[in-house]
Amino acid sequence: MDLESVKTAIKSGSSIEISLHSLNEPTQKLIYSSVLELLNFYNKENLFAAVYTALFESAMNAVKANAKKAFFKQKELNIYDEFDYNSGTKLFKKQVTNNHLPTYCEIAKDQGLYIKIIMHHSNDGIKIELLNNSQLFQEEEKRIRAKLALGQKYVSIVDFHKDNSDNSEGEGLGLVVSLLMLKEAGIPTSDFRIGCKSGITRTRIEIPFNSNYITERQKYKLEFDRQSF
Repeated sequence: MDLESVKTAIKSGSSIEISLHSLNEPTQKLIYSSVLELLNFYNKENLFAAVYTALFESAMNAVKANAKKAFFKQKELNIYDEFDYNSGTKLFKKQVTNNHLPTYCEIAKDQGLYIKIIMHHSNDGIKIELLNNSQLFQEEEKRIRAKLALGQKYVSIVDFHKDNSDNSEGEGLGLVVSLLMLKEAGIPTSDFRIGCKSGITRTRIEIPFNSNYITERQKYKLEFDRQSF
């Protein structure tokens, strides 16, 4: 999807779908412009910094997850074996540090790994979903949940940095900052969700504009109540 297609989808009320395998400059520009155009259309441009930061951070995590899976496969490491996983993760981080991430993004693409960003929108709100077909492992999911729980403890980024100034560059803290930016923008952080099902890792950001918007959690509860009745 190019930017003109995005603009057309916004005007028609259709979903926006962006497929990617890396975050090269053209892809970053497309995501940036798509979020900006979408929020401007609904006169919510004040939410741009928070929404874009959360989406970009999630996209970068997905890119690294796919590249990591490709790296393990190329090196014939068993990602499900604890020793291989720990040693392989250290080796992969060195590759990322040495600017080899784009190489493994291409390998991931050749291996059939993908990332999709889907933006659903209406006058009542926006739902952004990011999907990638890399399994989120139990330890990784635990770390993500811990970071989200950490972010929920604070009211603002300033308060967070007061307590974490020595670790502000630590791994995974971009997720905490994203959550806090959403919180400061008045977006319910309970609707910023990350999970994995059937091998698909899904990140969801929901931005209600009014009380008519029904979140995925609310839909699930309504369906559960209906079936229990």
